[in-house]
Amino acid sequence: MGPGTTHSTASAAVEAVLGSILDLTQAEGQRLRITRFGAFERVRRPARQAFCIPAGQPREVAAHSRLIFTPARGFPERPL
Repeated sequence: MGPGTTHSTASAAVEAVLGSILDLTQAEGQRLRITRFGAFERVRRPARQAFCIPAGQPREVAAHSRLIFTPARGFPERPL
C-alpha cells in the first residue's frame, strides 16, 4: 500500500487481516504470535453470576470467549 491507497482499499486490507486472526484463533487455546508485534489468543470465560446495579439484583452471565491481545515486550518503544 502506497501513497495512492484509498480509504476503502485500506479498510478492506484491515478487515482481511482481522478476519484471518479471528479464523486462526477460533479454537480454544490457539495462539497467534506476530514477531515484534504481539500475540492474539482466545480465552474462554465460564458462566457466572454478576450483580446488576440498576436493577439491584444478581443476574446470570452466559459463558463466552474473548479474543485478547498481548503486545510484545517493548512494542510501544519500537519504531515501525
